[in-house]
Amino acid sequence: MARSLDEQIKQALESETVFSAKDTMEMWNAIEGELFEKETNRTGIKPAKQKRGKKRIVLFMAVAASLLIAFGTQTSTGSAMIDKVKSIFAPEKDVTTKIEGSDEETKLNLHEGKKAKYVLYVDEARYKFLTGEASDKVVLKEALPEKYPSVEMEIKQVENKEPGAAIEEVKATLAKEYGGILRTEEVSYPMKATLVTAKGKGTEWNTPLAKVYVMSNGGSGSFVITQTLFLEAEEGHGARFDEMLKEFYIVE
Repeated sequence: MARSLDEQIKQALESETVFSAKDTMEMWNAIEGELFEKETNRTGIKPAKQKRGKKRIVLFMAVAASLLIAFGTQTSTGSAMIDKVKSIFAPEKDVTTKIEGSDEETKLNLHEGKKAKYVLYVDEARYKFLTGEASDKVVLKEALPEKYPSVEMEIKQVENKEPGAAIEEVKATLAKEYGGILRTEEVSYPMKATLVTAKGKGTEWNTPLAKVYVMSNGGSGSFVITQTLFLEAEEGHGARFDEMLKEFYIVE
């Protein structure tokens, strides 16, 4: 399953800086109190659950404000924790991707899904992030000539269909479109998911290739992320797509 934003915040806060059990409990209590305070004051009733998936800046400000309340900016613990949370919500990230044996420096920009609640860092120098009602896509900024097969990455949430059922549906679709399934495997890179790979017949440079990652959406549904490639593009565009998926977070 993809890493949730809550898990990433907790992991970041726990790494590199050591906090006591008391620090951790105070921090999470403060976060909960800050998120619920306005709703409680307005209605007199504390909501059972604050709906998440708001704009990233609103969520960051709430968390940051909570950390300020708990520790203040003048304490080493408070400032360290704020820096760690802030890094998760950075609008840009610099990454190094290995492309065909060479390191490539890339700047990734944060984007949010339109319907499905997730965030993803996208290489805007080479790709565009397009949102839609049924799914979102990362497509080439500059279209390839007609002789080249399609290259894109589609991110789709399948509600009320758990990963097992979604995987079987993906396999049936790929088998029909590509003539067979190369392999189905559990992977931890670039994310923890089931990867289904299919390839068209032949080994020519332009032979179509599909890589589909399937994981739970944290509820009763699944995320299905489909990379449409061709053999020659796998080491380039495929590697860049995977680098983006390392920074895929479910926020609902």
